[in-house]
Amino acid sequence: MIGVSVLLALWTPSGAAARTERGDAVIAISGPTHRQSRILYAYERYLARIAAQRVAARRAVRFAYRQMGKPYRFGGAGPRSYDCSGLAMAAWRRGGVRLPHRADIQYHIIRRKVPMRSLRPGDLVFFSGASHVGIYVGRGRFVHAPHTGTVIQRGSLTGWRRRAFAGAARPGAPAYRLWPRWVRTLAGRPRRRVTGSVSVPARAAAWDGPVSVPRHRPAAAGDSTPAPTPSEAASREAASVPSGGGDPAEPNGPSGSGPSGSPADAQSALGDSAPTV
Repeated sequence: MIGVSVLLALWTPSGAAARTERGDAVIAISGPTHRQSRILYAYERYLARIAAQRVAARRAVRFAYRQMGKPYRFGGAGPRSYDCSGLAMAAWRRGGVRLPHRADIQYHIIRRKVPMRSLRPGDLVFFSGASHVGIYVGRGRFVHAPHTGTVIQRGSLTGWRRRAFAGAARPGAPAYRLWPRWVRTLAGRPRRRVTGSVSVPARAAAWDGPVSVPRHRPAAAGDSTPAPTPSEAASREAASVPSGGGDPAEPNGPSGSGPSGSPADAQSALGDSAPTV
């Protein structure tokens, strides 16, 4: 019974979330493997394509706004007149994406389909079985060329237009892909490349080394205290080493094994070996 309960706990949603968090922590500490690195690079390219698509979408929207007021003409593709698919084709040509001059074909060849709740400026919105197309500009509105006798104008996704909505597509965007959680967690974090076995510290050390304190000082004029001999200096230095066996010059050693790193501490640690003045 104990074994069964443990298995059930591991396979519950909370257990799966805990395993995922542990996996993320292991990857963050040890670094991604070669396969995981390739997935990270693919995800970064995916994000770069999305960013480039948004820039192109802004260009398409600006172009569509500048065409407002020009007359509708069946088969028109600019620059003086447009039909609905001709306007979408010309606008996205300004954004760097080539589209055919037919609304239903535009809908079918664009890979990234978008629901109404996820619309962004630049998306193409289709109505009445993809027989009519407009360019979404945000806040539930779109720019389109309605029909003969009208001009290019802004419409709203309300009323019968909302009921006639057939779908939307995002030109130039990559097909939607669901990425693992660890990829989204690690994306954007700096990945250091260390050559060989050299250890690269994450931050600079707080202490750059032992403080240089002169061990022997030449006797001043009139000083009657003789300088210690080399053997006496060696014996005094041995007596000044703490009983814990630590290195007095080690800044990160155990407690009581050396000075704390300040000049005063270094002077006190070397006090027995320095001659009195």
